[in-house]
Amino acid sequence: MWAARFKRALYLLIPLAIIAALLPSFLNTYIIGSVIFLFIIYSVLALSYDFLAGFAGYMNLGHIVFFGIGAYVAAIIFKKLALPLAVGVVAAPVVVAGFALLFSFPLFRLKGFYFAVAGLAFVELSNLIVASMNAQPITNGFNGISFVQADVILPYYAALGLVVLSILLSLGIADSKFGLALRSIREDEEVADSVGINVPRTKRLALIISGAIAGLDGAVYFWGRGAISPSAAFGFDLAFIPITLALMGGTGTILGPILGGAIYIYLQYYAISFLATFLPGMVYFPNATIGLILIIVGLFAPRGIVGSLRVQRLFRRLYFEMTK
Repeated sequence: MWAARFKRALYLLIPLAIIAALLPSFLNTYIIGSVIFLFIIYSVLALSYDFLAGFAGYMNLGHIVFFGIGAYVAAIIFKKLALPLAVGVVAAPVVVAGFALLFSFPLFRLKGFYFAVAGLAFVELSNLIVASMNAQPITNGFNGISFVQADVILPYYAALGLVVLSILLSLGIADSKFGLALRSIREDEEVADSVGINVPRTKRLALIISGAIAGLDGAVYFWGRGAISPSAAFGFDLAFIPITLALMGGTGTILGPILGGAIYIYLQYYAISFLATFLPGMVYFPNATIGLILIIVGLFAPRGIVGSLRVQRLFRRLYFEMTK
């Protein structure tokens, strides 16, 4: 079953990856370094969030903390320790995985609403710590850490490779024993435990994988944007980006978070600006507009766009036509 799904995914993934790889030859650096780069970064962030939320059913509102830590690890190693940026990018997921391991012990003592709120509390705590006077010699406080980024193409390709890795990892988890264990936990933890699944270890491993990918994503974000600050790493509004993208596109699916990322970037860069020509005040409420879209999706497609049965039938039909 996994081989068949993997084959069908490759029929879609390979052409899209080739097109994305050729885009820098046709588009200007602003579009590549800002619009498409952020689309990929946010898609990876949503995919990494879904490793825990989509498979195990744990909505981690503190997921952005992993992204921010990864970005700051890369920034501190590069600017403060004067080591190559590649060292920071490689070290980021390792450091974040260690943090996720420590983070998991108190966090998984909570469930449901309390789990989500505790994650959100970690976001605000991280923001305060990084921006504090005591941390300023390392993090530069509210000013953040920056450098002159003259090449946006190389980090773009790194982000492209990361999203491909995330998709393949998600496919691998979906049809593995580990993925089956996570879905069992999502349905009923007590039943999962009664049939021999080590529930704490399985959830902990999911959080570590989720955090490591988000941390690497944050490091690539710093590389591509050339700057990171407390608001860009641990902003309160950023905490809801991975959740919003996953829910909008369809949590627990491969294409859902990516589709959510495309919709989010389109709204942020184009649709809201277009609406602002008719409703000038709209430009000041981008998050409210996105929230409205999310409400509409929740009402008419509660499983997300990709999770909708009609959309699934359409995708199956396309897959079968392509794989004949």
